[in-house]
This record gives sequence, C-alpha cells and structure tokens, in this order.
Amino acid sequence: MAPRHKKKNSLNDRLELVRKHNTSAAEVILQSSSQSKIENRKDYLSQKQTTELEQLIPEGCVCHREAKTFVCIFCKMFSFGRIAEMCSIHPNVSYLMDFTCCPYCSGPSEHLHMVNIEYERYFKT
Repeated sequence: MAPRHKKKNSLNDRLELVRKHNTSAAEVILQSSSQSKIENRKDYLSQKQTTELEQLIPEGCVCHREAKTFVCIFCKMFSFGRIAEMCSIHPNVSYLMDFTCCPYCSGPSEHLHMVNIEYERYFKT
C-alpha cells in the first residue's frame, strides 16, 4: 500500500533552500553601508531625527506642556503632574500619566485647579 501523502521536501532540503535564496540581515546591512556614501550612518540618522523633533509645536497643541502642582477643591490635597486635557490638534492621543481624577479622593478632573507652587517647594512639604 502506497503512502497517501508523499513528503515533497525533507527538513534539510527546505533549510538548504532558505540558506541559498535568503540573505541574512547582517549581509543586507553590510551591502547597504558599502553602497552608501554616508560614512557614519548612525550619526546621520540621529541628526535627521533631532531636526524633526525640533520643529515648532503647532498652536493649540497641549501635548508637550509641563507638569505643575494642582489642588483638589474637594479633599484639599496637593498633587504634582498634568491634568488630562484633549488636544485640538491630536484628538486621538492620550497620555497615560495625566490625571483624569484626583489621586486621593477620585474626584472629577473639573475639581482639580492649578496652583503656583514650584516643584521643589511642593516636595519639601
């Protein structure tokens, strides 16, 4: 009785085929660096990314605001951080460390008010 499914390729045959036709990531990097005229590719990429990061922040964007001291009017407790706000430029972005409620009494964010206390003074008390 003949077997129903004949093995077309053994594991070794498949591995050999992959070795012949696929180049490793190291070989691709070596080829691209030898073809490229840029001598130090890491420096070039980091400079490119830095200039993109230094672009002006659009008006109305509240994404990169500083953390400040705020007080809850319910429990009168002070906290330091950022109160969650929706950005008009980036409405789908949410920062997980922004406070959506009071960290002490879980009061709503409408009852959190910014106060003019510096970071150092807040942590001394």
